[in-house]
Amino acid sequence: MEVVHGRGRRVRGDSDSPRVPVRGSRPSQRPARWHARSGPWRCPPEPDPTEDAFKAVSVGDCLDVVDTGYGGEEKYDWSEEEPNTAPCSTARVRVYRTTSDCASARDQATWSYYSSSSGERTALCREGQYHNGDCLLANNDGDSASIALLSSVNCTDRQVPSAYNGIFVITAIYRATASATTGLPCRAVRYEHILVPEGGRRRHTAVP
Repeated sequence: MEVVHGRGRRVRGDSDSPRVPVRGSRPSQRPARWHARSGPWRCPPEPDPTEDAFKAVSVGDCLDVVDTGYGGEEKYDWSEEEPNTAPCSTARVRVYRTTSDCASARDQATWSYYSSSSGERTALCREGQYHNGDCLLANNDGDSASIALLSSVNCTDRQVPSAYNGIFVITAIYRATASATTGLPCRAVRYEHILVPEGGRRRHTAVP
């Protein structure tokens, strides 16, 4: 067959020679190719401000959150939906770990959040921070008392959650010795003290 090649000089070639369209001829058309992406399409997760707030907390941060006491003595009811940092001089809890492997001392608790957007759970391990004059919920039966160590209430409150019947006021905080036990007497008949093994601190509290 004959094809047009070079500067228009007509030469004889075989069927494998490239085709150059001439006037009146229709150029060959190749079908468009679509490349399918392997695997399912995944959209980026929706923003989750609460998860961001949990992940922004670092070890050593103090938080403006307390146990309200409305969960009773067996369950915590936190005052906030997400963590907010606060000065440790006034905050009631401090973060000592940011994993789910938290200790279980009397004044320690885990606060976690699961994000349906990312599919991840973020946990904060917290312990109590105490200051002279702090007031805590308590259930006092006369011979002993159960104190909500992560609670904080107004010292002049006239009503408390149903699981409790009183308010304890922290009047002194000092370091415990290695031999300290919870059986040590306090300085007055109506006083209680609590020894926190993890923190190494004993707190004297008075029933108002």
